[in-house]
Formats: sequence, C-alpha cells, structure tokens
Amino acid sequence: MQNQQTPFDQRYKLANGVRLALYVLCGHSDLNGPSYDQEQACKSLIERLIVSMRKKAGEAQADNFAQLCKILKPHLEVVELDQVKDRYIKFAPYAKLPATSIEQIKSTATAIKISITEWLDPQLLGLQIMQFLAAHLAMDSKGTILEPDSLKAYRYDNEILERFESIQPKAPSLNPFIMLVQGRSQNHPDRVTTNTVGLSRFQLPEIEMGDLTDDEHRLSYLMGGMAQSLIETACKTQNDEHRSIDFSTTPLAVSTDQVILANLKDPPHISPITKTAKIPMRLVYKHGVPILEPDWPQQGERLERDAHLQKILSILGLIEEYPDILRTSHD
Repeated sequence: MQNQQTPFDQRYKLANGVRLALYVLCGHSDLNGPSYDQEQACKSLIERLIVSMRKKAGEAQADNFAQLCKILKPHLEVVELDQVKDRYIKFAPYAKLPATSIEQIKSTATAIKISITEWLDPQLLGLQIMQFLAAHLAMDSKGTILEPDSLKAYRYDNEILERFESIQPKAPSLNPFIMLVQGRSQNHPDRVTTNTVGLSRFQLPEIEMGDLTDDEHRLSYLMGGMAQSLIETACKTQNDEHRSIDFSTTPLAVSTDQVILANLKDPPHISPITKTAKIPMRLVYKHGVPILEPDWPQQGERLERDAHLQKILSILGLIEEYPDILRTSHD
C-alpha cells in the first residue's frame, strides 16, 4: 500500500481523488404497471432533474447543477448485481438489514450503478451529487439504495433520502455511509472494541477504539464524531503542499457539532455549547490495513484507558453531570 512505509511512520498520504459508487435496485414506477425501464432511467435522469429544477427552483439552481454534473461527470450504468449481492447476503447479520431489504436483494439480478469521482473538497460535492441522483432514482422507481462499503440499504420511503435531495454548503453527514461494528471480549463481556467501516472508501484509515466500556452507547456516538472529523480534516488538508496528515503532531479534534451531525441527532446529554475534544491518535497497520487508534499508554491499566475516555466524553458533554444546586433534595 502506498501509505505503508515503516511501522512507525505517522504521516498518512491523502488521495487526490477517490471513485465512489452507489447502487439502486429499481422497483416499479407504477406498482401495478410494467417493469421499470432501467436503461431509460440511466439515460434521462440528469436531464429530467435539470428540467424539474428549472420549474421548481429557477434557472440559477438548474444551471449550477448542470455545471456540476459536467465537471464531476457522474456515470450511470445498468450492472449485474452478483458480487454486490453476495457480499450483502454474507454480511447481512452484521449490517442488521431488515428482512424486506434482504429479500429484495436476493430477488434482483441487476441494478443501476452511480459512480463519481470525489475530490475531497470541503463540500464533498462528488458524494453529494451521487447521493442526490441515487435518491431520485430510488424514489422514482420505488427502489432501494445500496451502499457497498458500509453495507447499508435505504428504501425509497426512508426519511434519510430527504437529506439527499439538496446540495449542502459544507460536508454532509457520513452517517449513511459509515457503519460501526462493536465486539465484546469473551473474558470481559463489559469491555468492547468498536470499529468504523466505510472510511476506507475515501482511502482513509478506519478508526478502532478497543477494550473500553460503552455505557449508554456513548462510545458509538463519539466514534461517529471521530469519523466525521477525520473526513473533514482530510478535506481541509487537500490544499496543503504535501497532502498528508501527520498523526504524531496533529491530534484529532472532535467537536460536539460533528458528533451531532455524524449521528443525525442530538445524543443524550450532548453539550448545548459547542466544545471540542482533542484526541491523540496513532497510525498502525493490522494485516496490512491502516488503522487509527487512540495514542493511549499501552502498558496502562484498563482503568487508565477508561479515565482517558471519560475525560473526552466529559469535555463533549456526553456524560450527564448535574451541578449540586440542580439535584433534588431529599429534605
């Protein structure tokens, strides 16, 4: 791998651009009518959206969208679904997909693949254009969107598609594209290891936090915010001369705003005031795969690692702490 130089090298080279893809399993445009014409959907989607924008949002927005499509050149094609299907069925228990989605995946032979190059700009425009197109295809055909890296699936009536229908002025939430996998220790069931799945699609290292307690899923909320921070850091670093992140000198700064955006909701006890926790990270390679993990003392006791985590959660307001004056008196 291009980033793997020595086990101690903490400088991670960023990609100039990454190719992203979403798949749409088309249903029917009319549940009582003929099958949805996937070929025609591919040919006309962008043109139909531009016409629709001109009527609903005006010339300026339609021209802007048309220009973005010319620059980013999204590609739509009908593809065989075998490889994607096999992976979804194999990992369905981990992805926790509903039974209806699994049945649709099993019974569908082809899908429309939407691919685009993401240049890791501060807006993640490639990602936003791709999910915008996927949402309209899914809603138009009463279909389902498949995200191949995090193994997430979204039906046409999922409320999250509403978030895909506009282009935001800043990086969108990674929630639809990042899955968190959590495993418990056999010897210590109260201890968990949590990993992100999906950052590698941006050619970024996945994040792992191991051997910790996770009361009320606070660790999961934090991990989402860490993933959001990492992609936003990578986008901001693209103007840097070397286009890399040196984790030996740059702690990962995670804000309460990023935690909320990453989880698409206010987590319990989140600070009402924007706060930022700086988390020292180190880059390691496990089976040749780059992984980011907290740079905590490896020889320390579990209590010490828990103390580090509690401090971070406290800074972000993810731990419920009432001042004494607000506590209910028993007198």
